[in-house]
Amino acid sequence: ACALLTAGAIVGWVRLARRPTSDFHAPVVGLLGIWVLIECLLLARWTSVNLASSGRLLFPAIAAIAVILALALTALPWDLRPTVSLAVTALLSSTAALIPGQSLFPAYGPVPMASEADVAAAPLHPGIRFGDVAELAAATVAPSTAPDSPVAVQLIWRALRPAPENFSFSVHLVGREGRSIGQMDAYPGHGRYPTSFWRAGDLIRDDLLLPVDSDVPNPTTARVTVSMYDLRTRSALDAIDQRGVTIYPALVGSSEIRTASSSPCPQPVPGGQLDDGFRLVKTSPPELRTTPGSSLPITLVWCTDERTSTDYTAFVHLATADAPPAAQDDGPPRAGVYPTSAWARGELVPDQRVVTLPTALPPGSYRLLAGLYHPTTGVRLRAEGGRDAVELGRVEVLAGPPTSQ
Repeated sequence: ACALLTAGAIVGWVRLARRPTSDFHAPVVGLLGIWVLIECLLLARWTSVNLASSGRLLFPAIAAIAVILALALTALPWDLRPTVSLAVTALLSSTAALIPGQSLFPAYGPVPMASEADVAAAPLHPGIRFGDVAELAAATVAPSTAPDSPVAVQLIWRALRPAPENFSFSVHLVGREGRSIGQMDAYPGHGRYPTSFWRAGDLIRDDLLLPVDSDVPNPTTARVTVSMYDLRTRSALDAIDQRGVTIYPALVGSSEIRTASSSPCPQPVPGGQLDDGFRLVKTSPPELRTTPGSSLPITLVWCTDERTSTDYTAFVHLATADAPPAAQDDGPPRAGVYPTSAWARGELVPDQRVVTLPTALPPGSYRLLAGLYHPTTGVRLRAEGGRDAVELGRVEVLAGPPTSQ
């Protein structure tokens, strides 16, 4: 609008200034134009550092804008002036008539409340309490999202008590390696029902469309985390799960960002197909000969054909038949920063492992095994043929220093 106004004003000024009998006062009109330009630049700056624009910031320039528009009209031929005036009037009037229904009424409409039936019908029930102010009773996260589209999230808050402060909440999208790929901060109830107005037991619904960064790789799983905080002090309320344990971040759900043409998992290494859709698709070649006290670095490249809600533990064991591991490296993939529940289908996830051999390890031939198991039960995911691990090869442990292969 500012660009169109400036262009129209310049055309009008030039035409008026070229008239031999014009009363055009260039310095006065020039000052008005400079003032409007300054207002437009300040509005652009405001918009670049805030979440939304604010047209009311142009109010101080309304008088100058009116004069410039009038001058632009007087520069038109006489037969066009009525038509253009009516067209501009109709455009502005229709815009003014649409604004209440499009912007004002929704912004000041009824507070979006929920019912216990809505809570029961929601697919997710985090039950996370934020201090003694609110409980996140239910949530819905779109299971899949197209690239360059927002992630649809619905939150249902249960008010625990009226709060003297107006708390804000923040929703983050966490992508690969724990990187933030989107964020939205707001007051509850679409900003129309601050926590200081809450009554114990109220159920407040927030429907959100979270924008996703444009450079997110495909595929990616966006994990949705929620926090509640005091905007004035920037202090967050403790998030307490259903076990009474303080958690951070408060994970609510996830959405898989991928296209229909995203590549599937490559073929696994021999014997590398595991239950629950996991595949071991590549490994770095291990040292075939080594000595006690040395280390065996190895990289496992995982992929999954299915989403999972379980954070499995990965392992690499040096073992003999029917005996406990002689050396091992067990732990969450990627040192815990990228759990299996965050993996997208078809995504390749490298995981570096280092098996340190005991100094008293007897010489001999050992099997090098890899796999995944449940962190609580210890039950391993079955590999092909009913085995509980993928055999990567055999390692010869020598009594002396390692020899060349």
